[in-house]
This record gives sequence, structure tokens and C-alpha cells, in this order.
Amino acid sequence: LLGETGEVPHRDASELPHPESRAEFEELLRLADSDAEPAGREVRLLHSDGRPIPAYAVATTIRGRGRTSLLVVLHDLTERERAAALL
Repeated sequence: LLGETGEVPHRDASELPHPESRAEFEELLRLADSDAEPAGREVRLLHSDGRPIPAYAVATTIRGRGRTSLLVVLHDLTERERAAALL
């Protein structure tokens, strides 16, 4: 999805959004940390070559064993956007 090949390096969630979607992505992460239901947003992610990738992102916080983790699930919307453009 993001253009990484081979061993994928660890990336902080703040590095994922394209600059045009940074505010929406930060809001998604804020909602995930608020103990609300898992939050979802359409965003643009940053491909390793710098181009924007349309995606649907869902984020939630997982707590257990004295630790807190953030789970972000990304769904590539590239094909959906291509199909919509053909209509």
C-alpha cells in the first residue's frame, strides 16, 4: 500500500498521512485514544514515492496487561476511485 518492499521499517502513525490529510488523520488518532467506538475516516496516505494514496483508516486503542497500543487498519481505495472516475 505504501510502497515498502522487503522488510518494512517501523513507522510512527504520524508519518502515514499525506500532508493534505494530516488534520483528518490526527483527529482519527485523537478519537481512537478517547475510548470511543473505533473511528474511521477517508484519508490520503503518503506513498514512499511521495504521491497520495486514497485509503479508509480505522483506529482504536487496545489496553491490556498494563500496556496501551494503537491499532490502525488501512484499506486501499485506489481501485474504488478509479472505478468511480469511469462512471
